[in-house]
Amino acid sequence: MLEAPEDALGDILRDDREVAAFGPMSDALANLFGKLGTELSDEEYLDATEWLPVVAAAKEALAVLLDDRQPGSV
Repeated sequence: MLEAPEDALGDILRDDREVAAFGPMSDALANLFGKLGTELSDEEYLDATEWLPVVAAAKEALAVLLDDRQPGSV
């Protein structure tokens, strides 16, 4: 879903706002793996400074998903 969040529209994601929220997380993960490769342990990824933008982007995506589920939201 992260590589093409627009493909999840209607099945997993509700609207374009939710789709857009996953772009920064996808970019952050691509940067992480681009710099560090894909062979490290989980602990090594979690300790890397490149992990911080992944966490920040995930928090933002979660906020959008939770906001969209509040009563009265579109």
